[in-house]
Amino acid sequence: MERQSKNFLALIRGSLHQTPIQLSEPDWDALYELARLHNLVPLVCESARSLPEFASADRRVQSAFLQTTLYQAGMQMTRTEELFRLWDLFEERGLRPLILKGLICRSLYPKPELRGSADEDLWIRKEDLPAYHQLLTEQGYICQDPDANLDTIQEVTYEGPLLELELHLNPFGTDSAERIQMNLLFRDSHERAISTTIQGHDVRTLEPTEHYLFLFVHLYKHFIRGGVGIRQFLDLLLAERAWGESLDWDRIHSAIAGMGAEPLYAAVLEISRKYLGFSPVPRLAPETVPDSSALDGLMEDLMESGAFGNSSRFHRLSAAYIYASTEGKGSPVRRLFLLLFPPAVRLSSRYPFLNRRPWLLPAAWTMRIFRFAKELLLSDHTLVRRSARRGQKRLDVMKKLGIKSDLKNP
Repeated sequence: MERQSKNFLALIRGSLHQTPIQLSEPDWDALYELARLHNLVPLVCESARSLPEFASADRRVQSAFLQTTLYQAGMQMTRTEELFRLWDLFEERGLRPLILKGLICRSLYPKPELRGSADEDLWIRKEDLPAYHQLLTEQGYICQDPDANLDTIQEVTYEGPLLELELHLNPFGTDSAERIQMNLLFRDSHERAISTTIQGHDVRTLEPTEHYLFLFVHLYKHFIRGGVGIRQFLDLLLAERAWGESLDWDRIHSAIAGMGAEPLYAAVLEISRKYLGFSPVPRLAPETVPDSSALDGLMEDLMESGAFGNSSRFHRLSAAYIYASTEGKGSPVRRLFLLLFPPAVRLSSRYPFLNRRPWLLPAAWTMRIFRFAKELLLSDHTLVRRSARRGQKRLDVMKKLGIKSDLKNP
């Protein structure tokens, strides 16, 4: 592993476990970029600021770390307070959403404000959406998906001055049999929901076994699409550390096996031991643990992907390459066709009007081609080649991990 990646992981371990930090020739500019890519600048800064190596770093990069930390941590506290304010309003009107990830994951960190969330995810019942819409519009929130088909859309997004809310109707989408199967794992979750207290507020969320499983399925979904970053690993591992004794491991392993994701799950646990300072209880047969080549490939992919594997044109093009290569079945012409003209179900998240007006697919194709052309004009001439190379590397890693997903919606 590259030296600065090792330093980055050492800083994360120090922040989460309060253990001594040993760095090797730290390049603070590179470390800042890694932390920014993974949306972990405040967490890394918390470890770095007490180190003599950081004290002797260039003032410019010190300032970048500190200013980003102050801004992001401050904004996170503001967004959390706004969520609690809205939660009180939901309860006043008899609305009972479930909080997914965000707030719950932050509560697992030693300093919750250092784990940022760009938005908050709430799982609601479809029939309650009009009531949420009325309340949120009264509070100045604007619906970003006014033409949504509620039977198929994954979430309806509302943007406000302080917070973005994603109201989930089908948490993993409905655009492939695999995504529908993911949703079925949680079909009775509202009936089994629990109440938990966070910062003095009682909120409803998934019961621990389902939330842990939800975090892994969410990680898996992003991994087969564009990639996952360190933060999604940390969320899962901190959940295991907090809830491990109360989890139904038989149910978790049965669900993971049903997705064909046991090698990926075993790799997550192995990486957590080797690089992240966790000691999860071994709960899988030894033969499910991938070999060192697969682990090294996954770790390299993890470091390159950033928070969700879609942080740049480079990442988005490599994800498109994976989709086209998988569905193109070896034909260069078919791969190019699928890259430029994917089906409507794959484009509906970017072009929501397709949910109601699928006959406008040619218009979406035209917009997509113009967007690709613009991105290519704004990039250096090696972008396509580098993206294809990364896409092929990701396909190789998936093959080593035994991923047999249909990859319908990267």
